[in-house]
Amino acid sequence: MARIVGGRDAMAAEFPWQVSLVWKGQPFCGGSLISPSEVVTAAHCINNYTIEDLDVIAGARHPVIIQLNDDFVQKRKGDSGGPAMQMHEDRVVLAGIVSWGEGCGRKGLPGVYTRVSQYLDWIESHRRLR
Repeated sequence: MARIVGGRDAMAAEFPWQVSLVWKGQPFCGGSLISPSEVVTAAHCINNYTIEDLDVIAGARHPVIIQLNDDFVQKRKGDSGGPAMQMHEDRVVLAGIVSWGEGCGRKGLPGVYTRVSQYLDWIESHRRLR
């Protein structure tokens, strides 16, 4: 059974950056909009697909809010590629991307995230290729 640890139901349009990657009608990974037409996700989420294989769905009511100072547990099937957001000055920024983890919501088994700030130059250089 899937569970949300320390979360609550999302309000409509509360997390407009959150998307779901879908293959043949089945959601399998998350992602974050960085522009109206660009999504950042974990590389392992898209390794075996072309852009034509996938659909990107936004607007579902299943995001999770977690406090980073609590025991930080998350990750379950479909969470990979999803965002860890953080307040920076007066706005919310993408701080991490769900990478991998052991178990789901079990104490002592935290999720592992990619630190987005380490890849900002890479992201910008690939955005310019379009």
